[in-house]
Amino acid sequence: MGKSSFKYAWILDKLKAECEYAITIDISLWKFETSKYYVTIIDAPGHRDFIKNVITGASQADCAVLIDAAGTGEFEASISTNGQTQFTEYTRQFGIRHLQQCGRNSSK
Repeated sequence: MGKSSFKYAWILDKLKAECEYAITIDISLWKFETSKYYVTIIDAPGHRDFIKNVITGASQADCAVLIDAAGTGEFEASISTNGQTQFTEYTRQFGIRHLQQCGRNSSK
């Protein structure tokens, strides 16, 4: 697939093209309930070609978790001006007050 790890990335992907190309294209929802909360996980695309879908997903969220690739060169690219930092600006515009950003290095 050309990716260092795609182990769990496909779990919420439903479209055939998402599985074939190993990228999230459309938002996916996964709902569950705890004793205190109704929780909906929204998986939104990270690719800039699908930014409209990112906006759709982010505009529905109360909080967000942004997972960046943390391999050599990948993390630097993701936090560049044209990288995932653009997503953090969208979250602020939509009124999302809580954003957790973390990196994942699949080689470790």
